[in-house]
Amino acid sequence: MSVWQDWVIGLASLFPTTRQNSFATATVMEILRVLLYHALRYEYGGWRVWIDTLAILHSRIAFEEYRRSPQQVS
Repeated sequence: MSVWQDWVIGLASLFPTTRQNSFATATVMEILRVLLYHALRYEYGGWRVWIDTLAILHSRIAFEEYRRSPQQVS
């Protein structure tokens, strides 16, 4: 899926470890909030942008959690 939300979310560190990463993530999320507000308020079908963003964010976080979890091989 290639949409602008994926690119914007990619700029953030989903699990920040330093103060700089936390600041960058907060800034990216603030930019995302403004863009989503505009889409919901002024664009036709803006709710679809919101749904796509939630799906992208969920998949990124779920994949990152999976990648970080210890793998159990039996």
